[in-house]
Amino acid sequence: MFLIPMTLQNISELRNPSERVPLAEQIPYEDGLNLIEDGGFQGFELYQSEGDNLMQLQIFFEDIQTKKPVTVRVVEEPKSGQQVNSPLTFSCSFCLSHGRQVSSCQHQWASYVLIWQALTISREEILHPELKNLSEQLNTPKYLKSLEEGRDRFAEFANVELDSVSLYLDEPPLLKGETLAQILNLEFTKYKKIEVSKEKEFLSPRLWNLPEIFRRKLMAYSEHYFNEVNKQNRMVDMIRYNFSNGMQISAQDILRHPLHRKVLLILLPQAKTPTSVFAKWPLVQRNENDFVSQPMIELEEIMQSLLAQIATAHRQKKIELYLQTKSNSTKAMKINSVEFNPAQELDWRVDFIERKELITEFKLIDFRKQPLYFYDSFAVEKSEGVIIVHPWLREIGLLQETLSMISSDLTLPDRKMPTIEVTGEQHTKIILKYLRTRSLPVKITGESKTLGNHQSRTEVRLDETGSFYIQHDARVFGQKNLVRRGWTTKTIAYLEALSEGLPSLLQVDAKDMAARARAKRDWDMKILKHLGILQYVLLEVLSVHFDGALTDGMVVEKENLFQSLHKRIQALLIAGTGETFVRDVPLTELCSRPVLACFEKFVADAFRTVSESESFYSESGEVILEGVVDREFRLVFELLKKLAFTSLGEAFKKSRSSFLSKISTFDFEQNNQFSEATFFFPTGDVKSQANLNASVESLQALIPFGYMIFYKDQPLQELTEDEFHVDFILQTDGESKLFNWLELNPKFFLRGEEVDPDSFLSLGSGGVIEYGGKLFLVPKKQMPSLRRLETFWQKLQKGKSESAKKKNGENIYQLPRSQTLELLALRSSGVAIRGDDEWKKICEFYDNLGNKTRDLKLPDSMKADLKPYQVLGVQWLQDLYNLRLGALLADDM
Repeated sequence: MFLIPMTLQNISELRNPSERVPLAEQIPYEDGLNLIEDGGFQGFELYQSEGDNLMQLQIFFEDIQTKKPVTVRVVEEPKSGQQVNSPLTFSCSFCLSHGRQVSSCQHQWASYVLIWQALTISREEILHPELKNLSEQLNTPKYLKSLEEGRDRFAEFANVELDSVSLYLDEPPLLKGETLAQILNLEFTKYKKIEVSKEKEFLSPRLWNLPEIFRRKLMAYSEHYFNEVNKQNRMVDMIRYNFSNGMQISAQDILRHPLHRKVLLILLPQAKTPTSVFAKWPLVQRNENDFVSQPMIELEEIMQSLLAQIATAHRQKKIELYLQTKSNSTKAMKINSVEFNPAQELDWRVDFIERKELITEFKLIDFRKQPLYFYDSFAVEKSEGVIIVHPWLREIGLLQETLSMISSDLTLPDRKMPTIEVTGEQHTKIILKYLRTRSLPVKITGESKTLGNHQSRTEVRLDETGSFYIQHDARVFGQKNLVRRGWTTKTIAYLEALSEGLPSLLQVDAKDMAARARAKRDWDMKILKHLGILQYVLLEVLSVHFDGALTDGMVVEKENLFQSLHKRIQALLIAGTGETFVRDVPLTELCSRPVLACFEKFVADAFRTVSESESFYSESGEVILEGVVDREFRLVFELLKKLAFTSLGEAFKKSRSSFLSKISTFDFEQNNQFSEATFFFPTGDVKSQANLNASVESLQALIPFGYMIFYKDQPLQELTEDEFHVDFILQTDGESKLFNWLELNPKFFLRGEEVDPDSFLSLGSGGVIEYGGKLFLVPKKQMPSLRRLETFWQKLQKGKSESAKKKNGENIYQLPRSQTLELLALRSSGVAIRGDDEWKKICEFYDNLGNKTRDLKLPDSMKADLKPYQVLGVQWLQDLYNLRLGALLADDM
C-alpha cells in the first residue's frame, strides 16, 4: 500500500492520512473514504499474539458492492526480532477469497483511515461507538508501548508555538544603494538558529517527496558542485520559522525537527504545486543561454511555491513576517505587505523640459511617494514595511544595456528613486520604446493627443543646390505648434539598415544568423551583408504599399512579396562574383531557411512600420502624429526610385555601397544626429548630386500626400496648370521684314494677372518662379516648357540692350530669323505664340515636316528627272527657304 513501511507511530504522527497515499493509490483511497462515509464500518476485534505480544486487529465492513461482509486483518510484523515500532501489514478477506493478487483495495485503505482516526482524534469528538471503542483500546499502555517513546519526544515542545516567519535574505544592493543591514530597524535577538542533530531528528512524511537537501546536509566534492551546493543552501535557508521558545529553524531543517507539527501545513515545504505567475519570487535570474541544473530548477519551484503560500497566509493575517539578513542577524524589519505585481506599486514618470534640445527626465515613482531600496529580487519600502517582488537585477541590467547605447546613466540622486536624464528627442524615443515593452507602466506628464493624417504636414526645405532637409509641423489645440526637424526614429532605423545591413536592424551579428554548414554559410554571410539587395527589397515593399504592385507592374500579395523576388535577388547576389556554376541554383538552395526568414520578417516589419504613428514630446505632453511615418517613407520611395533610374538598376548589385552615402554628404559615423544632416536625390555620378531642378521635379509627386515644399525657407505656392502661362505675340510683317528680323512682344500671366517679366527675380529656376517676394511652384506638366522658356529668356536678356525697344508702351524684342527654330521649339513645348499670317504658314509648314505626302514643287525650267537623294536635297533647300533660313552648299554636295 505504502511506498515505505508504516508503523502505528508513523500513522499517529500524520496530520492527514492523505500524506502517505501514493499517487497511484488515490482512487482506491477515495473509495475507502466513501465506504466509511456510507457507514460500511461495522466493528473490530483487537488482541495481542501470544509470545511476541504483537497487535492483531480485525476490522469488519458491510459493503453493498460485494453484497457480503468483508474483514481486513491488520497485524504488526516484527523485523529481525524487533518488536517495537513494527511495520503493519494489511490483508482483505474479499480479495483473498477471489484470488486477487493486489497489494491494496478500498477496504484496506478504509482500515488505514480508521486506525489514523482512532490514534489522532480525541475520543470526545468521535461519534461512531465502535470507532470510539477502538480508540479507547488502542490508546492504552497495552498497545501504546511502541508509541510512548515517540510521544515523549514531543513533551518538551508541548507549549511551544510558532511566533512568526523570517525571510532571511542576503542580496546586494543595486545602483549603489543602502545594504539590507542598513535598513533593518528592530531588535531581533530573541531567536537563535539551531541545527538539527542526527540523534534528535524526527522526520516528517513530507520529506519523502522532497529533494535530498531537505533530508540531509549536502557535501561537495568538486569546485563546480561546491558552487551548486552553496546556491541550494542559500535558497533553502531564506525562510526561517521563529518559535516561542527562541528556536529559529530554517526551511531546510524544519521537516526533520519535531516542531514541524506546530507549523501550518501550507507553510511547510512540499512537493511542487502550481504557483500563480504573479506570485513567483525570481530566485534564479538567468540569461537566455545560461545553464541551470535540474535539481536547482526543482528546488526553485518548491521555494517559490512555499514563498507564495507564506505571502498568502500573511495577507490573511495568519502569521507575522519579518525581514532579516545574514550580515546583521540581530536586526529585523517587520513586513506588512508582500506584493508580487510591481505594476500596481510603481510607474515611470516622464517629464519634459524644452530648451535648445528636449531634456527628458524618467523617474521611477512609488504610489506611496516613499523611496525604495532595490536588491536583486525585491525592493523594500522601509517606512510602511512593504516588499515588492520583481527581478530587479535583470530589469535594471536590461535598462542599463539600453542606456549604454545613448551614453546616459541610471542614477539614484540623493539615494532616492532611480532616475534617468537624457537630451534629445531621439534618445527620449529610444528609452520610451524600451520602457513600454516592460511590465512597469509609463506615465507622461501632461496631455497625450493624437492628430490624424490631415492634421499635420511634412515640409521639405530646399536650398539653391537642391539639397534638403525635412521638418514636421502640426497645430495642436491648446499648445504651441509642434515643429520638429529631421526623420522619425522609425525611418532612421531603416535608413541605417540600408547603409549597414539587415543584422543592424535586427540587432544580431551576421555570424550568429548564418548557417553553420560551410556550403550555405558563405552565401548567408553575403546576402546578410549585401546592402544593394536590402535597398532593392525595400524599394519593392514601398512600391507594393504605395502603388499596389512591384516596380515592373506585377501585382503580388504582401505576404508573398519576398518569395516572388527570389529570382531577382539571386541574380543580384551572384552578380560580380564570377561563380557561373551557381547561376541556375535557386535562392532557397544557396541560402539557409532561417536567413531567408529574416528577410521575410524585414518585409513584414516594413509593411507594419509604414502604417505606424510617431510620438513627439514637449513640456505640454505627448503628441502622436498619424501618417507621418507613411509620408517619410514616400520620400524614401522617391529616393530609391531615383537611385534605380539613374543607375539603371546597377546600384542594387553593389554589396557594400551605403544608401546614406548616395543621398547625403553628412558624416554619420562621426555624428549620428540625423536632424543636422541635409540630403539630396541620387544621380548616376557618385561624385555629384541632383540639382534644384531635378529635386523639385522629384518632390512634386509628394505634394498631394501632405508635403509642402520650401525654397530658401519660403513656402512654394503650387500653381495649377492654368495659373501661369506665357503669351508671345510675334510680328513678321513691317519694316523689319526687309532686314530679316522678327518682332517679339512677350507677355507673362500669373494667376490671371499680367506681370512684368522684368520684376521676376528668377524665372522658373528648377520649376520655381520668384515674383513679388513670393515663390511659386510650376506644375510638373509645365516643367519641360519652363526649362526651354528659361533658356530662351536668358538669351533674350543678354541681347536686351541692343534689341529691345518700346512701342506703344509694349516691350518689343527684335529677333533674327535664325531663331525661328527656337520659337517653334517653344511652341511645341506648350508656350503660346501668336503671330501674323506668315507665322501661321511657318507653323503649318513646320507641323507637316516629315510627312512623306508633301509635294515637291520644282521650277518649270527644271526638265531633268531627279534621283531620290537629289529629291531630298532639293526638299531640304526648299524647307530652309520656307523657314527663312540660308544655306551653304559645298562642292561635294
